[in-house]
Amino acid sequence: MLISVCICTFNRYELLAHCLNSLGQLIDPRPKHDLEIIVVDNNSIDNTSSMVNGLISRFPFKLRYAFEGQQGISAARNKAISEAKGDYLAFLDDECIVEPDWLSVAINDIETFQPSIIGGPYTGEFLPGDRPRWFRIEYGNAYFLAHDYERGFQDKFRASSGNMFVRRDVFDSVRFDSNKGPKGNEVKVGEETDLQERFLDGHRSEKVFYEPAMTVRHFIRPEKLQLTYRAKHQYAVAIASPKPLRSSAMLVAFAKAVGHLVLAPFEFAFRSRTKYPFWQNYAYEKFLPVTCAHLGAVARYFNGPQ
Repeated sequence: MLISVCICTFNRYELLAHCLNSLGQLIDPRPKHDLEIIVVDNNSIDNTSSMVNGLISRFPFKLRYAFEGQQGISAARNKAISEAKGDYLAFLDDECIVEPDWLSVAINDIETFQPSIIGGPYTGEFLPGDRPRWFRIEYGNAYFLAHDYERGFQDKFRASSGNMFVRRDVFDSVRFDSNKGPKGNEVKVGEETDLQERFLDGHRSEKVFYEPAMTVRHFIRPEKLQLTYRAKHQYAVAIASPKPLRSSAMLVAFAKAVGHLVLAPFEFAFRSRTKYPFWQNYAYEKFLPVTCAHLGAVARYFNGPQ
């Protein structure tokens, strides 16, 4: 069995270097299994190309560089699919670092259960340098950790594309939608969930496998330490929802959004100082997710999902 680890990147060569360094320290799967690592450069103008190509001859595993000129993470991942030769394709974000047993855990699941899709968790990791005092490291954790999924096939769990293994034949029926997901520095979400939903809709007997031991650490990029990014992200989540919205529900969402905006000074003033020691904690955890969800629902009603 061959595993292809696919990393799509855009102007983050320093983070990518950390990611590749961690992959170089994986427990070697050979001779029973083989491994290739493919970096898809999505129009980077930094040192991505020279850094990756400089590593190829001395990397402990087969390392390949590919270029995708169509901007967008979905287009880059589809390029990775066309380049990869693996029986399973592992998708990893360029700001992630893996544990040495990351691959061996996944291989064990593959050999035992042959799942179509495996997803694992990610936890936040701070980069060196200053950061806001109010920002909690758990803000960088996968949202689904709160659901406490058990290891195994799940009905509701959907894998994050930053830590996901996909069996090759899945891509015989679905690819990533190039209209979904971030493009360059644009904040958009939902491309991996969309792919999984379309596959599962056409294959009713399949389920996504959750592996809590297949962990990665996810660097929290500087822009994600800002409340403005949180607002954009939560708005993007609401916009990406495929759930249809009736006019009555849109009006309720609009009224709730206005209500939250009007009551914001009181909400912040009377927040629990124990739970939310800084006003930014309340904004990050409560105010922005709720308000942006309502505003996004209104936008989705008029413009449709994006």
